[in-house]
Amino acid sequence: MNRRRKSRITTISYALATAALMTIVSGCTDKIIEEQQTAQIEAGVIKKLRVSNPSGDLTIVGSDQTDKIEAVAKIKRTEKISAEEFKMTFTERGEEAEFVNSLPSSWGVDMRQMDITLTVPRDIELDIADESGDIKLQKVKGDLELVDDSGDIELTSSQGNVNITDKSGEIEISNHIGMIAVIDDSGNVKIEQVKGNITIEDGSGNLRIEQIEGNVRVESDTSGDAIIEQVSGSVHNNNK
Repeated sequence: MNRRRKSRITTISYALATAALMTIVSGCTDKIIEEQQTAQIEAGVIKKLRVSNPSGDLTIVGSDQTDKIEAVAKIKRTEKISAEEFKMTFTERGEEAEFVNSLPSSWGVDMRQMDITLTVPRDIELDIADESGDIKLQKVKGDLELVDDSGDIELTSSQGNVNITDKSGEIEISNHIGMIAVIDDSGNVKIEQVKGNITIEDGSGNLRIEQIEGNVRVESDTSGDAIIEQVSGSVHNNNK
């Protein structure tokens, strides 16, 4: 008997938060409250996870020891900010699931910050849309599609085909197996210890590519330095 629903939505509201870690005083009047919450869904037949993160740092860790997708959120807010504003939602539809952090970016003196760590099965595919904040991905094995507005990107000990479109921030990729394609507007790019072909379209910033088992193709408008060495395949470097 098929017990799975066509669509299942899990919403975690931080108005119900019970795990307040500490309260500290900021300045003379405003208090900063720090909280932590978790949410999870069974991975089941899910093959792809879509992630929407408008603000805050995002860490995704692949694991061979889990059959769940788990989110841990660390929250900081001034006392004036309602806990109702801090929400994250899992939506499951067949072989795909979506995780949404609905917290907008913080403006003015009032703090709204929610940094999230997602633990996922290693071979799950990832489709990430990120507006601001740093991104770290570790030990993921499925294909990765990442569109990022701002913040640094770090990808380590991973496998699968990778497509990254980045407006600003540094990119570092190391110890990877699979094809890598990067479109980067600004920021330094460092890629090393890769088994797979690499394609980079770069707007500005320095490039460092080394210890590559595959072909490397670079199309660059940058005035920065481009260091490409220890490449087993062909190298095409069109620095405009």
